Amino acid sequence: MKKQFCSGSVFRGAAALSFFTLYAYSSFSYSTESALPSDITDSPSPKAARYLITFNETLTKDAPNTDLLLGPAKARSGSRPPRRELDEQKASQLLQVEGVQPLKTIRRQRLVAAELTDAQLQRLQGKADINRIEPDHVRYLMAQNIPYGYNLIQASQLSQSDTSARKVCVLDTGYQLGHPDLPDQNNGASGEANNSEVGQWYVDGYGHGTHVAGTIAAYDNFEGMVGVYPGVSIHAVKVFDNRGNWTYSSDLIEGLNQCRDAGANVINMSLGGAGSSLAEQNAFEDVAADGILLVASAGNDGTSTLNYPASYDSVMSVAAVNSQERRASFSQFNYQVEIAAPGVNVLSTVPTNEYASYSGTSMAAPHVAGAAALVWSFFPECGASEIRQALNLTAKDKGRTGRDPYFGYGIVQVADAYDYISTQGCEGDPEPIEEPGIEPIVGGVENITIRRNDWYRTSIDVPEGARSLVVTIQGGLGDADLYLNHLNQPSLSRYVCRPYNGGNEESCEIANPQPGTWHIGLYAYLFTRNVDLSWHIE
Repeated sequence: MKKQFCSGSVFRGAAALSFFTLYAYSSFSYSTESALPSDITDSPSPKAARYLITFNETLTKDAPNTDLLLGPAKARSGSRPPRRELDEQKASQLLQVEGVQPLKTIRRQRLVAAELTDAQLQRLQGKADINRIEPDHVRYLMAQNIPYGYNLIQASQLSQSDTSARKVCVLDTGYQLGHPDLPDQNNGASGEANNSEVGQWYVDGYGHGTHVAGTIAAYDNFEGMVGVYPGVSIHAVKVFDNRGNWTYSSDLIEGLNQCRDAGANVINMSLGGAGSSLAEQNAFEDVAADGILLVASAGNDGTSTLNYPASYDSVMSVAAVNSQERRASFSQFNYQVEIAAPGVNVLSTVPTNEYASYSGTSMAAPHVAGAAALVWSFFPECGASEIRQALNLTAKDKGRTGRDPYFGYGIVQVADAYDYISTQGCEGDPEPIEEPGIEPIVGGVENITIRRNDWYRTSIDVPEGARSLVVTIQGGLGDADLYLNHLNQPSLSRYVCRPYNGGNEESCEIANPQPGTWHIGLYAYLFTRNVDLSWHIE
């Protein structure tokens, strides 16, 4: 896994002090455009045998009706049939027969997280009451002066005195209660821990969550800095401990449910990691269907690799730009990037009662979450998908015309989105954005098996006028590397693109690809099976 580094500065009042050199992993880490050496040791490797077990409806019971918690968002999206949830007692009994102890049970999604031996895994896969078993992926952290982003995204042009009109949930490292520039429990701040191991939600020993919250909600009070939607109601769900150590997909799924039950309208996730799962994807779709807008950071590796949850269709994937509106060198670029926001040297709140400048797509995401909440606060009759559409349609186009892998639709613009809904209404212009290019071509091959030190090869034809070619591999076991070459077969030394990541999560993205035949090669450094290959041309 690639390493990322973070630097920053902290000040109290007018005094400034350089203090922050931090090591973190992957896409829930902060990042800088010039990485600094780290003096912090690596976090421990996650356990390889932790899985997500999804049960069939045969092991469910009637769930309580929680629609009343959702308010206008649910009313706008429409009621759904009564749901059933996992019967925790029966599921536990089934697992105990195989000597399996549940680590986490998420009744709403019929999920149990547990550590399994190979033998237990094989036996459970044959159970009629179990739908599927998949890895429980690891998730990592991504990272009164007026921050440049406040003006860059037009937040300074819109003012909302009703701070309770919307609620933003922040899944992160916690929240510092008592910071003079942040709401407290008497003014719209609330929270909870995801589990007992992470500690109290109102103690943020790492600082990341408090920084993210400040970008969204810091007061306009002539002290420190100002957030996109000053004083907006915040619900903090602490999913990382006070050292910012990795968490799991199952923790994230449970955190989504906690945000939903707290009445959140927008959920910010300045976090992510490699590897997707159907259980996690379904959980995000379920929450989005309840009228909640989901925002996540695209990732900090500076590659075209897909990070999750940002790369699920139900989530807005946010790339980072600097104060000159240029793409940050660390920011991920891929076909799932939807919108961009400031993410370089972003000033915000940190414990204890201080301020610091951090960089990363972690800092970009809360600009979009705050923008969504601010615009939505004026139009509560709109649905989450309509707010998302307005933000995309009014984004400041950067890079090539229309949506592109580096900026998505462009840099979020608060005032323009407000004006758009004011004139067009919630549904907006039914005509889609005209984008040059071709009709999308999508294809792929599933469950590929490759012997060690051997190749799997195929090819695709790219027509004239294509703006983007994306080739991705993911899933399965082993270690395959993706190679892509134009006109000729790739080799270990001849290729146009080779991500060369560990495992089977790799992606190549070619902007304005040459027409003709592109050859794809998968080389297995270890015996590899059940790898999925996909391509997208547009």
